[in-house]
Amino acid sequence: MNKTIKACNILKTLLLMKIIPMESFGARLKKALKNAGMTQKELADKIGITQQSVQRSCAPKAIGSTYSLQMANTLDVDAGWLSHGVGDMQPKKALYGSLQRPTAGDQFLLATGAAKIEWSDITNEAIRRTSPRISCPTHHSENTYAVIFDNDNMTAMHGPCYPRGSTLFVDPNRASEAKTGSRVLATIENETGEEIVVFKELREEDGRRYLRALNTSAQRPHITQPFTVIGLVIGTWMSE
Repeated sequence: MNKTIKACNILKTLLLMKIIPMESFGARLKKALKNAGMTQKELADKIGITQQSVQRSCAPKAIGSTYSLQMANTLDVDAGWLSHGVGDMQPKKALYGSLQRPTAGDQFLLATGAAKIEWSDITNEAIRRTSPRISCPTHHSENTYAVIFDNDNMTAMHGPCYPRGSTLFVDPNRASEAKTGSRVLATIENETGEEIVVFKELREEDGRRYLRALNTSAQRPHITQPFTVIGLVIGTWMSE
C-alpha cells in the first residue's frame, strides 16, 4: 500500500471517528486560494503542475492531493490544516529557532497532527489516544502530543520564555534521543512522594545527568534527584 492510499485511508477513518472536521480538502483549498488572493492557474504555475490538477483538488469531494504540502507552503497556510483539517488555517511561528516545514514523504502526512491534552493528562495514554488532534508543523510520530500553556508559569524574566498561549509539542517516541541541551518532559517525585511531570533542559557533565530549569530565576535551578525522561520536546510554537 503506497503512502497516498494509506494517508487517504487514515483520513477516512478519522472522519468517521469525528476527530477532524467534515469539511473537504477541496473546500479548504478553495478557502486558502481566496485568502491568498491567488488563482488556480497561479498556484499551478508556482508549484509546477497543471491548472487541471489544481481544479480537481478544488472539487467539493476532493479528499487530498499529493501536492498538498507544496500547496500549503505556497499559499502560506498550515500544512496540517490543509492536508487533514486539523488545527487553524494560519501557520504557527517558532518561539525559538526557525520553523522546520515538513517536506513531501514525511511521516507528517500520516501522523495527522498531535493529540491536544491538558498538562494533568500527559501520562494518561488512554486520553492521548482519544483526544482531538491539532496540527504539528514539524516532523513527528503518531504518538506526539501537544500542551498549550494556559497560564504565565513559564513566562520568565530571564532565560527562555514560553508565554500564555504557546504550544509545546512532545514526542515520546524520541525520549531516548534526548542529550545534553535537549528540552524534555520528565517525571520526578515531589516532596510528598507524588510523581509529577516537569519541563526542563537535560544536562550531562562528567557522566552525570541532571535537569536544569529553563527559567534561570527558578528557586531550584538544578534537579539532581532521580528522574525519567518521558518525551523529547520537538518544538514550541505560537499561532500567527
